[in-house]
Amino acid sequence: YHATLIKALTEFGASEIVFDVLFSEPVSDDVDGVLEKAIAESGRVYLPMAFLVEKNKKIWEAHEVLSPILERFKLKAKGVGHINISVDKDGKIRQVPLLVKFNDEFVPYLGFTVAVKRLGYLPKIALDENQEVWVNFPGHWVSTFAHYSYLDILKAYVAKQNGNLPQIDIDVFKNKI
Repeated sequence: YHATLIKALTEFGASEIVFDVLFSEPVSDDVDGVLEKAIAESGRVYLPMAFLVEKNKKIWEAHEVLSPILERFKLKAKGVGHINISVDKDGKIRQVPLLVKFNDEFVPYLGFTVAVKRLGYLPKIALDENQEVWVNFPGHWVSTFAHYSYLDILKAYVAKQNGNLPQIDIDVFKNKI
């Protein structure tokens, strides 16, 4: 299903395809091979990883990868990044660590990785005293963003493949992340 979603969004003209699914464990050579091929052929897929992090002198450090990306997928992806978050005392997420230090390298936040590649340059970023980026939510999730179910996208792809009119407007994906 993930491979078909990649094919659909690529065909629909999405500029970047960003997964929040952790592809950390193999399924089978056949299934993983299909996904690997879709990632490679698309050339616009970004994948996440998660670390066990701790704050050390205003630097987020990881000594362990909680969820690595399978190497075969990582090699074909356009980019990778971490998806660790910083949860406030009230349980809300308002900040994310821009970088996590792991094995003497800095791994950027996945959204930042996508933004830099999309923009084509490294923008100036304002960090707070904790070396975190404040997340600016523009409004309520339901009313601010258009939502398309995984299934609706797959159905639209199958309809188009069969020469039928998709039930959703697939042009909304063109040049979008």
